[in-house]
Amino acid sequence: MNTKILEKQLEELLTTSLRNITVAKTIHIHYHFSSLYKDYLMRQAIVSIYSCWEEFIKQSLSEYLRSLNLLQLNYQQLHPNYMAHQLDSVFNFKNPKTNFDKIVKKSSNFIQKFEGVVVFNTAINTESNANLTVTNKILKRFRLKLLDEKKYKKGLDALLQIRNSIAHGNYRISIEQSHIDDFSLLIQNLMDELGLRIIEASNKQVYLKQTLINA
Repeated sequence: MNTKILEKQLEELLTTSLRNITVAKTIHIHYHFSSLYKDYLMRQAIVSIYSCWEEFIKQSLSEYLRSLNLLQLNYQQLHPNYMAHQLDSVFNFKNPKTNFDKIVKKSSNFIQKFEGVVVFNTAINTESNANLTVTNKILKRFRLKLLDEKKYKKGLDALLQIRNSIAHGNYRISIEQSHIDDFSLLIQNLMDELGLRIIEASNKQVYLKQTLINA
């Protein structure tokens, strides 16, 4: 995998996301809005900041899978996690009640039925709720280093709680500039760390059966 190209693509995604976050967190400051409009824009800033996080997860991992597709790997070369991910996306045999570890085991029995080059489905399912538990579940699927629960879980849960309240029409919730600033910094740090984990996975070739790390 050409890690340099992947790194550039991730940097472009990060730049776009940071620009969108900056707009979301400052638009109500740069213009003279009435208190009604200002309150509305501050609530929408929370929604937008979360959206930037969810979109970055989808797009960054999609770029990673597109890079894998360029390698023209076959199923015999893939680590069981990646084989399972591909079979799951092709056959849709995963449901919310199915443990992914069981899918890995079951998928191994299908490998003899497949020949030729693997073309990964690059769609990433965040379950519309990219909290730390969901995010780490996705990272585990691709054998990426998990995000620190102590460092990020509380803040991300708080962001999701406020975002969901707003999305479900709760306009009584009070939003302060400190909320917007804290959540913006949180998501910037999360995106930075996710990007580094993807590059690390590329360098260590964690998608192969025989890799430089133990899993």
